Amino acid sequence: MTYISENKEKEYYLKDIINHLNYKQPQVVKAVKILSQEDYFDKKRNEHDERTVLILVNAQQRKKIESLLSRVNKRITEANNEIEL
Repeated sequence: MTYISENKEKEYYLKDIINHLNYKQPQVVKAVKILSQEDYFDKKRNEHDERTVLILVNAQQRKKIESLLSRVNKRITEANNEIEL
């Protein structure tokens, strides 16, 4: 989701997301499936090339992604502050 947050597009190729991350393809595919089911984005096959998977993000889903990442960043900051005490 950080890749989607950093790149403000409406459409992404799953292959590009996989190449950007330091995870193996099966791990990313599983995460994408779960996040799609939780409505963080939509997933569909490219009409012109069935081998290609597209990730589609609308405005409402982008807000949901940004909200989640904001909460995660806040918790990390809080945890770091607790360690420093």
